[in-house]
Amino acid sequence: MKCIFCKQPSENSRSVEHIIPESLGNTKNILPRGIVCDQCNNYFSRKIEQPLLEQAFFKNLRGRNWIESKKGRIPPEEIIFLGANEKSILYRNEKATPKMILDIHDQNFFQKIFTGEKKELIFPFEAERPPANNRTVARFIGKIGVEALAQRWMEHDNWMEYHTSHEGLDLLRNFVRYDTSKIDWPYSIRKIYRENEQFRNSNDSNEETLDVLFEYDFLMEPVGSDSYGLYVCVAIKGYEFTLNIAGPEISGYKDWLNRNNNISPLYLKKADRINPVFQ
Repeated sequence: MKCIFCKQPSENSRSVEHIIPESLGNTKNILPRGIVCDQCNNYFSRKIEQPLLEQAFFKNLRGRNWIESKKGRIPPEEIIFLGANEKSILYRNEKATPKMILDIHDQNFFQKIFTGEKKELIFPFEAERPPANNRTVARFIGKIGVEALAQRWMEHDNWMEYHTSHEGLDLLRNFVRYDTSKIDWPYSIRKIYRENEQFRNSNDSNEETLDVLFEYDFLMEPVGSDSYGLYVCVAIKGYEFTLNIAGPEISGYKDWLNRNNNISPLYLKKADRINPVFQ
C-alpha cells in the first residue's frame, strides 16, 4: 500500500483521512487508513486546513451556520455596532446557556448601549465572497480533488496502483503536498444557492428537508482538440469552488458554463452524471 500523495509505503499508518475537514461538518466521507499516510495527513491539517479555517470568510461562515469543530467549538465572529470604533466578538455555543455571548471591545460605546443612548442593530462582519487567487484555497480544493477521485475509484480492483502511478495527477499532487513554488493554480468561485437553502430528500417518503453543508462531484470537459480537463466542483454552504485536477487552467469549465446556462455540474440531470456526494 502506498500513500496517494507522497507514494511512500503507508500500510502502517493509523489515521483516516477526511476528504472535507471535520470542522466543516464532515463525519462520513472518510478514506480508510493508509490511503493517505500519517505524515501527509498531519501536513494537510497543519499547513492547509488550519490556515484555511482561520481565514475570516471561513471563520464567519462556520460561526453564523453553527458548524462545530471536531472539538465541539464554534468559531467566534467579528461583528460591528453601527457607530462603534472597534469590532466586537460574538461567541456561540449551542450547548450552553445563553447560547450567544457578546464581547463589546469599545467600552465607551458599550456604556451608550447600556444607558439606551445607542440602539442600533448589530450584524455579522463577513467577507463578501471567499478569497480569490488564494494559494491555500487552491491547495485545499486540489487536495479534495485527489482524495475524492480515490474515493470514486476505490470500488475497482487495483485502483490504488493506478491512482499512485497516474502521472497526470503528479503536478497537482506536488502542488498540494509540497507547495510547488512556481505554480499558480486558478480556481473558480461562485454562489449557487443561499447558505440557509433547504433541500428535499427525494429518498424520504415524508419529504424531509435537508440543510446541506457540502457536496462535491466531477466534470470532464475537452480542452482544445486533444486534451481533457477533469474539474472537481466543491460546494460549501452554497459557495461553489471548481478546480481542474488535470492542470492549472479553468477555461474549459467556464466555456462549459456558457454553453449550459451557468448550471452547476452538481445539479445536472441524474442521467448525465453520477450523483454528488453530499452531507
